[in-house]
Amino acid sequence: MRKLVISSIFAAVVGLFSQSAQADWSWNQDNYYGQTKSQYNIPTEQTITGPSYCYDAGFDFGVFLANVWPEGTANNGIGGGLSLSYFLDRNFGLEASYAAFAKDAVDQVFSGRAIYRLPMEGGGFCGAWAPYIHGEIGGISDDVRGKTDTYFGLGAGVDMRFQSWGCMGVFADFTYGFADDNTQDFIYARLGMKFPF
Repeated sequence: MRKLVISSIFAAVVGLFSQSAQADWSWNQDNYYGQTKSQYNIPTEQTITGPSYCYDAGFDFGVFLANVWPEGTANNGIGGGLSLSYFLDRNFGLEASYAAFAKDAVDQVFSGRAIYRLPMEGGGFCGAWAPYIHGEIGGISDDVRGKTDTYFGLGAGVDMRFQSWGCMGVFADFTYGFADDNTQDFIYARLGMKFPF
């Protein structure tokens, strides 16, 4: 235990000093060399100063972990799924999604959703991000009852892309599902990765 604590403290101190050195490198490079960067051809960190091409029209394939919280007495369930989306332009897109869960109350959720995203100008780390809202219609399958019910959902999320990774990115979102009379309403959350193609 003592070794773990000492190792953690050492890692934290090293991380702190490396962050300080990085900050000094970012803002005071001339102090290291006494002349301008251009005279030494020093590479600078790539940053996005305009709209990222990662949010252009096209297809995205997604994989995600998910959790569903039914209202009432039913237990939540952890699972995962796949999605396929197509964006008509930088803002508007359509997505089909399927997820399976290890629980009795909700075993599967499949949906089609319309998405409106708002890409923001990027910052450091070659990244860009886009908050979004969505509306969806789908089905909830319950293997215990042997029945599938429909639901309507509204939600929001954020999609972050990395140009240095070929526009691969991570996303997180949530949906509130308004189920029909035979099924409990629920909250559905996802955390995953997207791969454009």
